[in-house]
Amino acid sequence: MKIVLMRHGRPLLHLEVMKNERKSAAQTGAVIRDYEFTELDPMQQPPAKSINVANGCAAIFSSPMLRAIGSVQMLGLEEEARVEACFAESAHPYLNWRRPKFNFFTWCFLFRVAWFFGFVQNGEAISLARQRAKTSADKLALAAEQEQAVLLLGHGFMNHLIATKLKQQGWKKISQQAAIIGHISC
Repeated sequence: MKIVLMRHGRPLLHLEVMKNERKSAAQTGAVIRDYEFTELDPMQQPPAKSINVANGCAAIFSSPMLRAIGSVQMLGLEEEARVEACFAESAHPYLNWRRPKFNFFTWCFLFRVAWFFGFVQNGEAISLARQRAKTSADKLALAAEQEQAVLLLGHGFMNHLIATKLKQQGWKKISQQAAIIGHISC
């Protein structure tokens, strides 16, 4: 049995360009909100490795977020994909402060670290994200028992939380290709 956790392709909103921009917490929050609704960059092509891995899976699951749906479409799997809300990325928390201004990624790092300690303003509580990850892991494990090879097209943090829940259920990570595809097998 195999479960593949694949992160979506490159979004149209390139966060890298903001690397050196100083923003307030509120401005960072606006970018975070925009990112939640961004589509994929249409100029990219999925790597051949991703296409091969995806085509080797009998059951396809996806987050309902546009960048995951776009990735499913780019892989040509929209007909088979089961889109479920439990696979969506956790909403990133942020503050509404106008001062001070820091590097965009500094704010994101601070918000995500604070999230692990319970910070939830404008976002989803980590306890709820972990519950969704457990639900997601259970769905994927059940599908893997029935279909043998399962693909989830999801997101970085949620895929990480799901992988943690799968490991707690006895699944083992057997490879990581292109730093975005984790195979977890019984």
